[in-house]
Amino acid sequence: MDLFITAEALRDHFDEVTVFDLRFLLEDLSYHRVVYEEGHIPGAFYLDFEDDLSDPRGDFGGDHPFLLPDDFARLLEGFGLKDDSTVVLYDEESLMSAARFIYQSRFAGLSIKIHILKGGYGAWLAAGGEEETAIPKAPGGGHLSIQPRPDLICKQDTVKEKMDDPTSLLIDSRAPQRYLGQVEPRYRIAGHIPGAVNYFFKDVIAEDGGLKDRAYLEDHFAGLDKYDDIILSCGSGGSACVNSLALQALGIPHRLYNGSYSEWVANPDNPVNTGEEGK
Repeated sequence: MDLFITAEALRDHFDEVTVFDLRFLLEDLSYHRVVYEEGHIPGAFYLDFEDDLSDPRGDFGGDHPFLLPDDFARLLEGFGLKDDSTVVLYDEESLMSAARFIYQSRFAGLSIKIHILKGGYGAWLAAGGEEETAIPKAPGGGHLSIQPRPDLICKQDTVKEKMDDPTSLLIDSRAPQRYLGQVEPRYRIAGHIPGAVNYFFKDVIAEDGGLKDRAYLEDHFAGLDKYDDIILSCGSGGSACVNSLALQALGIPHRLYNGSYSEWVANPDNPVNTGEEGK
């Protein structure tokens, strides 16, 4: 199985995997719980972007700090996961929660196999998949080995150090209007971190819910090979992880500024730019 799995393939392998429901809308924090209780894939466990995949006590800054590797492993162990487990995630069209789950797994150095259900819950139902409203009980008893990858994360100080480095590129994954400073629905000031260039994360998502084909992605990210250090950012460490999926597919090394714009603008001394930039 590839990174993405079809609903039909999930049905064929259903007894071999652990399924997680990651549907989430940042603008409606009650949404996930409501839709999960209305119906989900049988046996699917609920994991929430805000409550489960973020740690407000974490030391990564911003609105949605990553869990530390050990904490992320302990979370998944509660669902019975072991090093040889296979996981299937389903999400909204944005893929933000699924991509974040994958990046945190990489950061923790887990060996579990992870797939994303192409087309999400809608594709499952369209393929004749059953749904349930019962809440499954997490079995516990898991055990996961971690090999943390601190090289996959950078903090605000590093972003500042790299600002004038011509071999480094900061990518802002948010919508163009937010990057340009035309609108800002969440933070105190509109714009972007100086020096950042805009690659809107939704541009890499195909209509069928997977990633666009390799030829498109190679053209979309053409020229990144001239940089030694690519840093992904967004609002608070969600949509940047979707761009990460695409860069992983192309074999382009990168790391994530988890605090992203939410942490950057929390410091009133940090400069903010508007309009287009380029390197």
